[in-house]
Amino acid sequence: MVLSRRLTIIALCIAISGLAAGGLYAQLESGDRGILPIDSSGTLEITGIKVDVGGKTAAEARFNGWRIAQREGFKALWAKQHKRPMSEAPTLSDSVLDTLVSSIIVENEQIGPNRYIAQLGILFDRARAGEMLGFSGLQRRSAAMMLIPVFQTAGTLTTVERRNPWQRAWAQFRTSQSPIDYVRVSGLGPDPLLINAAQTRRPGRAWWRNVLDYYGAADILMAEVTLHRAYPGGRQSPGSSGDTAPTGRFSVASRSAPKIAPICRE
Repeated sequence: MVLSRRLTIIALCIAISGLAAGGLYAQLESGDRGILPIDSSGTLEITGIKVDVGGKTAAEARFNGWRIAQREGFKALWAKQHKRPMSEAPTLSDSVLDTLVSSIIVENEQIGPNRYIAQLGILFDRARAGEMLGFSGLQRRSAAMMLIPVFQTAGTLTTVERRNPWQRAWAQFRTSQSPIDYVRVSGLGPDPLLINAAQTRRPGRAWWRNVLDYYGAADILMAEVTLHRAYPGGRQSPGSSGDTAPTGRFSVASRSAPKIAPICRE
């Protein structure tokens, strides 16, 4: 009887632990988590190129716009690298540019029957265009810096626990042209447990040293942003119509924590 009871208790403990593990696994593998960072090691990027061109058809107008974007993108990237005006940049033929351009990013576009208005980004192949643009093969970079994007909105702090626009912006940031060697996390696997918003306020140096060793970084960069939302007509509450007014205000100081409770009672 005693043996069977012990076996029953052990079986129940195993079942409960299995349920707990399953619940933890389900929490870690949430569908609303994880953004893989873009690998930009083989490309050079220039964004914000505006075009407004026409054509006999919508397809021709778009093709003409992309051609212009390639030309302007090469000159803009050359001018940025050399810190010179775009007018001094070399002019390359469209056939040469076609071999240098890796892809075109459509940031915003409007397509009409015979007109194309857009804002585009151009990605150049680093191996082919690097020498023409003045990018040397070797680039001095900082020590590996682990980036933690901290996003605050509505009084709530998050990092990679849930997908947010701040995390997405850093995941899409092309780091190949930066002197900082970023180590970016995706938010998958153990990331939400190791570098969540609560952990960013943790003071323990030993803990952070273990985290840095795990991710292969030398130091930490916390990029924090606060999002304030404005609504039409402003704040709506019983006190927003002008019917209320403060009757008084005071402040009290306490030298120690045990004295807080008596102060609140008074």
